[in-house]
Amino acid sequence: MGEPVMMVAIPVGAALIAGGLGYVLGRKGWRVALWALVVACVLAFFYLTFAGQQAEGWDGMGYALMAIFLALPGFVGASLGGWIGTLRANKAGRD
Repeated sequence: MGEPVMMVAIPVGAALIAGGLGYVLGRKGWRVALWALVVACVLAFFYLTFAGQQAEGWDGMGYALMAIFLALPGFVGASLGGWIGTLRANKAGRD
């Protein structure tokens, strides 16, 4: 796989994995675990952004890229997956 393909595959993979996990947690009604996943993604994003600002040179760029390509799609995927899973659970009669 080439480098441009990996720049697309990694964020999509992170979003799909977190989205699938969020969907399962929302569907099962484990809202505390779902919120923990979403908060963990947000904290990872802020930590990686802070570490990127403190680092110098290419190290800072690496932290910024991890924040953008891993933590942010994970947050979006977990949020949307959890929301859809919760809606489906409520529609099925579970709360």
